[in-house]
Amino acid sequence: MNYKSILLSTFDVQAIIDGRKTQTRRVIKPHNAVKAARRGGYRQGDGLWIDNKATKDASHGYIKDYSVSSCWINRDIYLAKYSPCQPGDVLWVRETWHVYSERGRITEYIYKANCPDAKIKWRPSIHMPRDAARLFLRVTDVRAEWVQDISEKDAKAEGVIANDAVKVSSYTWWFHQLWDELNAKRGYGWDTNPWVWVFTGISMGKAFCCDFPGSCRSWDYDDYGKTWLAYDRKPEEGSL
Repeated sequence: MNYKSILLSTFDVQAIIDGRKTQTRRVIKPHNAVKAARRGGYRQGDGLWIDNKATKDASHGYIKDYSVSSCWINRDIYLAKYSPCQPGDVLWVRETWHVYSERGRITEYIYKANCPDAKIKWRPSIHMPRDAARLFLRVTDVRAEWVQDISEKDAKAEGVIANDAVKVSSYTWWFHQLWDELNAKRGYGWDTNPWVWVFTGISMGKAFCCDFPGSCRSWDYDDYGKTWLAYDRKPEEGSL
């Protein structure tokens, strides 16, 4: 079991707190980003090739990752060896945050997901240290698929909410909009149909809601979290 950080938007964090989000998707990129960059970049098809043609020897197709090998690799083997995380791993969530301190000592952390209208200078999620983390996700399943292969059930598990005002009830349609908002400018929009890692997980941390100002409380953990802290040590870490 490894511990890794994962960056999540305020929307995603709110969905986890509400119990709506149990899945997240990440664009598949070459395993060795530095080596792949020397070959021209990160984009799929530019250092990373995926062939979905099924055969009796490889029911889930092949991947050729030039940052690893110039040979085709069975997709299941590639997933087991090079996926950013594996079932059983724990992801600690990096989210938009703020810290209060007094005389050089931290007194309280607050989070934009709980206080979205607070008139303070929020700190970006990428800069959040592990000590400030309040949400932990245990990975239960990892797989690879085209983003457009998402089912209606999985789109709902991504935490999207159907807006009655637009009169579109499909969770897949709403996920499509959210995906483009986050990924289109990076060249991985819905219409490009990129290959993605699909991570399914369960929340191990308990978030406390707060009203700003004056009544925000610092984070705490439920029973799962206390157990996690009890056996905490210097684990192998990475980031998604």
